[in-house]
Amino acid sequence: MVMLFSPASDVPSGPAGSDKVVHIMMFVVLLLVGAYARIPLRFLAPILVAYGGIAEVIQGQIGRDEDFWDWFCDSVGVVLAVLVVLYARTRRRP
Repeated sequence: MVMLFSPASDVPSGPAGSDKVVHIMMFVVLLLVGAYARIPLRFLAPILVAYGGIAEVIQGQIGRDEDFWDWFCDSVGVVLAVLVVLYARTRRRP
């Protein structure tokens, strides 16, 4: 939340496109932590996708760039993490 809602001047910059990787990784971690806490994926995944979209709208209201592609990368992170969780569940020993 700190990175998503901090003023633009407080967010570290990096190479072009690196912010998209950060968005993906933030949402991968959010979903993995939620899955570890045993929040059902059918609730967790849509909530995180919506959260990413709402965060972008709020950023537009607080003077930061509202970016569809940031939300898209948030959603990609959610999907990647869902795939990791589902794969891990199939590999779990009884």
